[in-house]
Amino acid sequence: METSLYMTGNVASKQAVTAPPMRAPEVIMRALARVLLMGMHYIALFVLIPFLMAGQLVVSQQVICDGVQSYVNMLVDYTKTTCVPTDGSSDTFTFLVQSSEPIFSVKEEKKAWLIAVVLSLGNAMNGHPELEGGELYVADANVTTDGAYSLPIDLAKSLQKEVSAGQLKLGAMYEKIQKSLLRKELPKT
Repeated sequence: METSLYMTGNVASKQAVTAPPMRAPEVIMRALARVLLMGMHYIALFVLIPFLMAGQLVVSQQVICDGVQSYVNMLVDYTKTTCVPTDGSSDTFTFLVQSSEPIFSVKEEKKAWLIAVVLSLGNAMNGHPELEGGELYVADANVTTDGAYSLPIDLAKSLQKEVSAGQLKLGAMYEKIQKSLLRKELPKT
């Protein structure tokens, strides 16, 4: 019930006003407007509710990859990042994350991009402790000449936990990433 203020002569009075009942299309449109105003995170949750309630939410490698790709592209705008699972047949989650630009030749761009990739993948995998991590392969636009680099996903998970807990600064994290990167052949996707 709404209360409105009315002026009658020189006296203000409060009266209870009941709003007319809304029709079903109006209710639906208002609900959709509220959902859109809440943001995409709530929409995603709304879509996942039936699966969560059934207890059968299955996280695929592609879902993890899509999240990493989206997060890195949001944080690092000077390159387009793609992520693909490299071994969909295995229970071990292994990914190739690639930059569209030759960022490995520019130290600061490489540093920011690798930190974003490792933090986002570490966070995604830490959110699902039941998943077994394999390798994280990273490459840039010069992959045909430079090849790819890899590091264990377990390292990404532990680095993300340490940074999140405030136990590790980003500069020190980057040094650990650099020390752990190994040049490897590009995995088959």
